[in-house]
Amino acid sequence: MQTQPAGTFPVAETMACLPGRMLLDTTDRDEVTAVIGELLCEHQLLVEGPAAQFHAQVRGCAVGDLTLAHFKYGTAFTVKSQPLGRYVVNFTINGLSRVRHGRASAVAGPGQATVFSPRAETELTWTPETDVLSLVVPKSALEEHFRRLSGIGSGEIIFEPQIGADTAHLLRSLIGAALRVSGGGLFDMPEAVSWQMRDAILTAILLELRHDHWELLTSLRRSEAKLLCDAATSVMRRQLASPASIPRIAAELGVSERSLQVTFRHELHTT
Repeated sequence: MQTQPAGTFPVAETMACLPGRMLLDTTDRDEVTAVIGELLCEHQLLVEGPAAQFHAQVRGCAVGDLTLAHFKYGTAFTVKSQPLGRYVVNFTINGLSRVRHGRASAVAGPGQATVFSPRAETELTWTPETDVLSLVVPKSALEEHFRRLSGIGSGEIIFEPQIGADTAHLLRSLIGAALRVSGGGLFDMPEAVSWQMRDAILTAILLELRHDHWELLTSLRRSEAKLLCDAATSVMRRQLASPASIPRIAAELGVSERSLQVTFRHELHTT
């Protein structure tokens, strides 16, 4: 397992500095629970390695209303949390992170990442050497950005939890650029620049990370959406005697159930 240099985030075979503004530097577990509870959500912290090695260090950097936070705890631990109420992308820099998110699970080594959607309960376990760069995204920010890009109100977006080390290059590059421009958050970017970078990061999340609206956003132009509706209507007409379910229609047309539902709602103003 390759170890990355301390204090850097690997981006396209280069290294960007990590967030440098200290948010937390303590061995007090109660303080960790309180501070991270405000940043992410209420959670239960279970230290599994030597207690004497527990030393939580969290550094942060703001990009518009997004937060980049670097976590390192110094020992093995497990966190159990209620639904986050926001979107989070965790990039593993060193060590190993095991994740259970709702019914899904994932394992992320160096260079890999995991994605958390707002409503599922989460359990994650880190090895002692693990450090992670988290991108924390307000729920309303991502969903409103999707609406602006697609013209469709999405509601909650459900992401596939695993991100490979050789994917999401644009997102990684934008995060690296934001860290470099701000000196890891040690000085503020001009507000207009910060919000432009924020919008670019949200666009990269929606285009590069697989989710239940991904096909609609990346593949279905308006004319294609109409063709999909026509095809689905044709399937239903052929099977009037025994009405087809949404899963059955989606499977026959080769699209996800969610994409079919959203496209129908947008094109025909109906469910």
